[in-house]
Amino acid sequence: MRELRKVRDAPVDALFNVSIADAACVPAVRHFHIFVAVFLSSQTRDVVTALAMGRLKHKLKGGLTIETVLKCRQTTLANLMKPVAFHNTKAQNLKAIAAKLKAERFGQVPADADELCELPGIGPKMAHIIVSVLTGIPQGIGIDLHVHRISNKLGWVTSKEPEQTRVQLQHWLPYSEWSDINLVMVGLGQHMNSAKSLLLQRCLETSSPVDALGMLRKLDLYLDHRDKQTGQGVLHWAAAAGCEKSVRMLLKVVKLHADNQGQWPWDLSSSAISDIFEPARRKCNR
Repeated sequence: MRELRKVRDAPVDALFNVSIADAACVPAVRHFHIFVAVFLSSQTRDVVTALAMGRLKHKLKGGLTIETVLKCRQTTLANLMKPVAFHNTKAQNLKAIAAKLKAERFGQVPADADELCELPGIGPKMAHIIVSVLTGIPQGIGIDLHVHRISNKLGWVTSKEPEQTRVQLQHWLPYSEWSDINLVMVGLGQHMNSAKSLLLQRCLETSSPVDALGMLRKLDLYLDHRDKQTGQGVLHWAAAAGCEKSVRMLLKVVKLHADNQGQWPWDLSSSAISDIFEPARRKCNR
């Protein structure tokens, strides 16, 4: 899973790149940016959150700070957030949070999950993600739908609710893995939804392609997926890469087909593995 996410190019990665790339900001402001990004991301696509963060940072006079949030009208704040899910409620909660942080925390975002959960609109998932990103010292694992689903599909947990998943996952997963497991799994889930070809090709680049492909099968990724532009599938790519073990495995589970140029997988294979395709070639020529 880490190898498949070695290149951090999922939508969730772009969101954190936008939110954390404020090196010129003083720490308190940078921490507030991270907090707001996670706060807005709930039930919202990451690209929408990233655009909203950009508007807040550049259109609020003085930038995105606790002070500018307090000075800004709630309706203006909501309009800058739109179309973030529940932007009106989030604008109301963000103003209340800013007031609470100024009055009780000297303008500092808490680095404790329990304290964060006392703020309006902040639950355990957000709190644990915020703590991990702010400090690099997680107090728990942030469980969203991707983490919940993947953990159950792989048999790592048996749970119905995210909080049950968190408790079970934290019970056995080494603490050293907690800090970015959410980012790894969320990005994997996003690629499974919108970048299937990319993900299948990356399986062939891992240290164990057969295991990587097997994992995706467990997660219900359809290995018969075809790239729309080329018409090729993972068997074409495995043949071209000379991945003998992957080819043998895929011949058992995917349907043979030619690509948009009329090329079959064996047309792309090297001489070293061409014999593997002989039974399939004969079958297709009948």
